[in-house]
Amino acid sequence: METFQDEFNAATSDIKSQINTLDTRLNGQDWLVGERLTLADLYVAALLTTPYSLTLDAGYLKAKGNVTQWYVKMTTLPS
Repeated sequence: METFQDEFNAATSDIKSQINTLDTRLNGQDWLVGERLTLADLYVAALLTTPYSLTLDAGYLKAKGNVTQWYVKMTTLPS
């Protein structure tokens, strides 16, 4: 029987896999799609709010410099 911890670990692994993909995509790019802020950036940043706040540790995030720099930029955009 799968425990809560097993489910949490599997979800964390999935999130890290997606962040790895984003980090690669953002290499040399300011935005996810094109040359300016798009709905894709807003949507993905919103999805990452909980993992960045509660799940992912600072060491992991530091190693994902492209996506972390992009996420910080997204969270500091003017309203």
